[in-house]
Amino acid sequence: MARGSLAATALLGLCFVVPTASARTERPALTKPQAIAAVRAVVRAKASACGLRIVRITATRSGSGWHVAATTSGRTTGASRWSVVRKPAPLNPLARRIASGCPPTKPPPQPIPPPPLAPGAPATYTFGSGLSTAQQELVRRGLDAGARLYRSALGRELPELRAWAYTSLDELVAAYAANVPTSPENARALWSGGQVGHATPRQVWLGPAWFIAGRPSSDALKIAAHEAFHLLQYEVIGQRAMSVSGLDQVPQAGPWWLLEGAAEYFAYLAVVADGSTTFANVHAQWTSSARASTATLVTLSTLRGQRETPRPYDVYALATELLLRDRDPKLTFTYLEAIARGVEWHEAFSTTFGRSFEAFVAEFEAYRRG
Repeated sequence: MARGSLAATALLGLCFVVPTASARTERPALTKPQAIAAVRAVVRAKASACGLRIVRITATRSGSGWHVAATTSGRTTGASRWSVVRKPAPLNPLARRIASGCPPTKPPPQPIPPPPLAPGAPATYTFGSGLSTAQQELVRRGLDAGARLYRSALGRELPELRAWAYTSLDELVAAYAANVPTSPENARALWSGGQVGHATPRQVWLGPAWFIAGRPSSDALKIAAHEAFHLLQYEVIGQRAMSVSGLDQVPQAGPWWLLEGAAEYFAYLAVVADGSTTFANVHAQWTSSARASTATLVTLSTLRGQRETPRPYDVYALATELLLRDRDPKLTFTYLEAIARGVEWHEAFSTTFGRSFEAFVAEFEAYRRG
């Protein structure tokens, strides 16, 4: 047989190279018909296993051999290419597959299903007559997002709760007065003043302002999760410790910004985990509001400070984020548990968070101005 270059042709994915004669010939070189016949023999031998039928075979010279292309149809469709010098040698993946008898291909890996969604809020819902199905689902989604984040990040389970949501002020006032309970006058005074959401022990209330047109869904979800967080606080220290009788009073449980800031901070984390916003966007919003504000954390320790400060909840959340940075978020409840044992809030603050209240006030001022 002549020693020369290989030649290749293509058709069904099979290519053979057939040598041509040269000065040093050990055996006659294959002719074009012989090269085609050699490929046809291989393909026919594998036809049963591969489920193929030959449509066409062509050959072209390649050095001292041939390139053969065998086009097939049936279960194995395409052009296999072969190089033929003495016998067919596969050139492309289809030819190699045919030569090996078309072994069964491995099924594609099945996608791993996502883990089942963790349980949401253990809530019983009452919806006003004007709520659409989509609005009802948004309420559930906000409370569920909070429940899942508080469980995973804080190890806290929401108590069994009832949730009310209304687009009608009159329906809301009647339900609130009957279930809190309070007088209809007190209920109307609360909800007529623009209150969006409210929490009482094991109760979450969402009023008409929660459903106003144009409110981003991420904001609505955050408010629902925020009110749910207050239920966790009430479970530890009760509602009275977080209440005040005057605008300039600091609650027994500590500064207003911390009690509300913890609810705001973790509610936003719940919405981020829900996928409705990103932490980068949220943090940028907090920082912008905090830098635009002149109110200190001392001022924001009271309800008056909240009412007289633009976007106070952004400042609260940023301060809480700094307070807990590089620390266990569960310290939020370590602090409340100390209050519940009767520890005065300044002492509980310094013991839990590793610096005095006054030191942190200065730390936060430097941080937000930096």
